[in-house]
Amino acid sequence: MSARAGVTRGALVALALLVATPALAGYPPAMFRRAPVKVDAQSVCVLYFDNNTGDPSYEPLKKGLADMMVTDLAGVEGLTVVERSRLQDVVGELKLQKTSLFDAATAQKVGKLVGARYAVTGAIAAVAPKIRLDVRLIEVKTGEVVLADKVVGVADDFFALQERLSSVFVIGLGRQVAPPSKTPAKKLATVLDYGKALELADSGDPQAAAKQMGEVVAEAPDFTLAKTRYAELMQRVYAAKEKRASGLAEAETRLLARCDEELAGKDVKSLRGKKLERYIGYRVMRGHFYLALIQRVTNSRSPFSPTPIPEEAREQVKGWMVAFWDNQRALSGELAAVRSRIPSFARADDADVQVARELGLGSSPAHLAFMSPQTVNRGLASFALTGKPDLFASVRPAVAPSLAVLDASYAEPGLALLDEALADIAAHEKRFKDRETIRTLDLYGECLLALGRPVEAIARWQKVLDDYPTASEFGKIEEKIKKVLATLK
Repeated sequence: MSARAGVTRGALVALALLVATPALAGYPPAMFRRAPVKVDAQSVCVLYFDNNTGDPSYEPLKKGLADMMVTDLAGVEGLTVVERSRLQDVVGELKLQKTSLFDAATAQKVGKLVGARYAVTGAIAAVAPKIRLDVRLIEVKTGEVVLADKVVGVADDFFALQERLSSVFVIGLGRQVAPPSKTPAKKLATVLDYGKALELADSGDPQAAAKQMGEVVAEAPDFTLAKTRYAELMQRVYAAKEKRASGLAEAETRLLARCDEELAGKDVKSLRGKKLERYIGYRVMRGHFYLALIQRVTNSRSPFSPTPIPEEAREQVKGWMVAFWDNQRALSGELAAVRSRIPSFARADDADVQVARELGLGSSPAHLAFMSPQTVNRGLASFALTGKPDLFASVRPAVAPSLAVLDASYAEPGLALLDEALADIAAHEKRFKDRETIRTLDLYGECLLALGRPVEAIARWQKVLDDYPTASEFGKIEEKIKKVLATLK
């Protein structure tokens, strides 16, 4: 049947519905300037409304109003309505975000691409003192405007106005108007916020969109469509999180494999220049890799206040701690082997460094400040025995319990690292020998205290006072001794 067939019958249906349908009460028959279109198997797309108010703050209404109409028309028997997501894809492909969709030629072009027989277009002509919406129904094949009308109402009755607008098209298409839905809210601001959430979703930020839509639901709990869209957005947010988690796992595996590949089969003593810098860079990155894993699981934020390791993750974290221990012991030995040519800067491929940063390995994932055997040993001892990291490391998770508490076999080797550091300082440090010795003895005391050996800790701190009576650290260390002594009474 053609678009012109059954006009008289369609007009009679429209007039009958005007009388019988509460949503249209008070509307004069003259609102239909064209006879209703009576067709079968109708497919309709609802284009975004144009904002002709001159006020950009009403831009969110363009999508918000269209989406609400899509839902209304989708509930009408005999109509097939193009989903908003499909329309958004086409609008994006054609770069029509800032183009007037009220234009018949543009509507015809979009309608053809989404496979619709009719296109609904609209324009927000005014908002104050009253809202005025100009609307059209366009036959896609011919580009002919088969219905043109307007609805006018007050902002505080926006949802009723929108329902009446939908009814214009339902009757114009010769279909029966569904009973009016419960008005979920009366505020125009609610629709604006709803439109903002759709804009955020279309811009690729489902998390921000979900937050915005959640506020709409809280403001208008009876706004059924908002609750539906909120649920959809939350599903997208969690799906994205799962995908990101999966992607992170794959990236981590690849990065660790790259580090192992760069380190495998090489004799550090034979390396020179950039080759040595590269080797050390990947060794350092490998250590930061395990610290980043620990930090992610424990959510450690402060390097001074250890964060408890979740009970269910202790074995996993312990495994990473052991891997970090092994890596740093290797790094310390390698730096000792090339002591005279320790590079001032370590490097890795830019692509690997970028991945490392994205995985949370710090801003300089291939670099370790003040690289020397003693600084590496001191940092490792601190982390293994106290759970607190070296403050010069890129990644600094402070966790509890420490590796030595999780596995007591690491206690003595951890203290041995400090003895190695002291020996290294005595043999090779010249300019800052006193400062580094004091720093190491101070840490020695902290590690012994963490292991529950307070008297031995006092002995280490007292050595600082005896050997360096004029050191600036004297007062701080003396206070530590007094504090521990008070616990022994």
